[in-house]
Amino acid sequence: MSVADTELPGLRCPACRLPLDRDAGSLRCATGHTFDLARQGYAHLLLSKQSSAHDSGDDGEMVRARRAALSAGYYAPVVDAVSDLVSGWAERAGRPARLLDLGCGEGTVLREATERLLDQDGVRLPGYGVDASKRALRSAAGSDKRNLYVVASTYDLPLDDASIDVAVKVFSPAAAGEVVRVLRQDGIAIAVNPGADHLIELRERMYETVTSRPPGDTALQGLPGMHPLHRGEHARGVVLHAELLRAVVGMTPYRWSVSPAQLDALAAAAPLTVTTHFVVTVHVAMGS
Repeated sequence: MSVADTELPGLRCPACRLPLDRDAGSLRCATGHTFDLARQGYAHLLLSKQSSAHDSGDDGEMVRARRAALSAGYYAPVVDAVSDLVSGWAERAGRPARLLDLGCGEGTVLREATERLLDQDGVRLPGYGVDASKRALRSAAGSDKRNLYVVASTYDLPLDDASIDVAVKVFSPAAAGEVVRVLRQDGIAIAVNPGADHLIELRERMYETVTSRPPGDTALQGLPGMHPLHRGEHARGVVLHAELLRAVVGMTPYRWSVSPAQLDALAAAAPLTVTTHFVVTVHVAMGS
């Protein structure tokens, strides 16, 4: 399954907000705006003004690093926590969940979460993965034909109002107002952010001064209609061998502040045991 051969419920034109329909190898709205469908199976809905307003997502090196780290189980607690929360919502609602992964990267979280979303009749809805990086979505769509991957801005989502049951963002920026807009009544927003001790051992080796981290995601707090439902923390020790250490650094913003010589020195000290510390918050859309 891909954007090229799947229904597109809730997908709208980023230019005029009208519904998008397939037209041969592209997507087109009634106004005539046309967007490419890549042969790899993802849609490109990022307008040029959106691309310049925000970064263009992970580059190829970061995509490869993220894939290597996630394949090694580095994010396993995050994947499990998000999957359990999504499955729990679907069970309580008594119907399949339409899932949105904001800043989905190479698709691991969305792919794993939707694997658990079969209802009692064997129905599984495709989810949406949105990211600004074409490289990341090329990787995601290449290994996941069940979900729909869209190159778009998480600050101006190409989705209809109240079209999503569960919105997820893992270490990714997004406009809180857009998350609220696309959530259905009683839908939930799951945010995963680094905890205070996340990779503290690496940070102490990389920087002379280690700054404290904020206590999880607060973007949805105080917004009309959004109410806190859950907050949990997941911490564990992970052994990083040299190759995995390079991947973990390479998938994070640390790569921009660590010199090749520093990275070589870190890798030479491997294996290192580091703390992974994630804060998971859930808000529910209850209406204003």
